[in-house]
Amino acid sequence: MTPSTETIDAFINAIHDNDSTVREAGCEALCWMREKVAMKKVINSLIKVLRDDKDAHVREAACKALGGIGEKAATEEVIDGLIHVLRDDEDANVLVAAYETLSDFGEKAATKEVINHLLNVLHNDKHVDVQRDACYVVMRMGVKAAKVEVINTLINILCDGKYAYVQDAACEALGALGENAATEEVINHLLNVLHNNGDAKAQRA
Repeated sequence: MTPSTETIDAFINAIHDNDSTVREAGCEALCWMREKVAMKKVINSLIKVLRDDKDAHVREAACKALGGIGEKAATEEVIDGLIHVLRDDEDANVLVAAYETLSDFGEKAATKEVINHLLNVLHNDKHVDVQRDACYVVMRMGVKAAKVEVINTLINILCDGKYAYVQDAACEALGALGENAATEEVINHLLNVLHNNGDAKAQRA
């Protein structure tokens, strides 16, 4: 059954309610409102929540709603909003949800701004979970992210060797970048990781 315009509007109104629990529920409901006629209104409402809501649970729900909508939500405005979250939000669950949403967008998330942010994270972020999530976003972007800087950064992670599960994620990302990443240097580093830890994920890469 297709929800009516009135139903969609009611959920949009809910995300502006004074009660954060109602706002969170409204975001979760909007994840399923995928009709083209309502899409722009829904997405604009969720972007506003991402930027302005004071409750971390509501911001997290907005990220998940955008990810649930999928590639249809991968507009420039949404991607800018997610980058804003990744740069400025301090809540770990919101950050995880934002990275997952970019992963859900796949190739459409492979903008210059997103790639530059991911490179900065992979070079500088001290939280290994964040680095791992950034690798997974690169993996979902696939060949669209196969830039020299990205490949070299992933190689550096393989050489680092401090955290095996970040190395595993880097291996998976390299494996998704296609022929551009299939250089002798990359292959040698992957073989070295295989030799050192024999991890199944590295073998798949």
